[in-house]
Amino acid sequence: IKAHLKKYGLTEYIDFIFSRDDCNCKKRDDQYWQTLIEKESLDPKECIMICDDPVQDIEMPSKFGFQTMLVSSSEDLKKLVE
Repeated sequence: IKAHLKKYGLTEYIDFIFSRDDCNCKKRDDQYWQTLIEKESLDPKECIMICDDPVQDIEMPSKFGFQTMLVSSSEDLKKLVE
């Protein structure tokens, strides 16, 4: 993840990276999102989830109030920094 962020010049826009290793569950589980919100003291309405999977990365975070942006190619990533 960090290599991709660096490659596309996105590291300065990312506050942190959270993965299933941080909560011992998968993104499709409610517990993942609850742990993320609590651990990072987040207000989901103030966050955007950049993602590549429509179910795990859009449906689930939207359920908890996160804004989402689907990225399906390197071209999509380039558009983020333009």
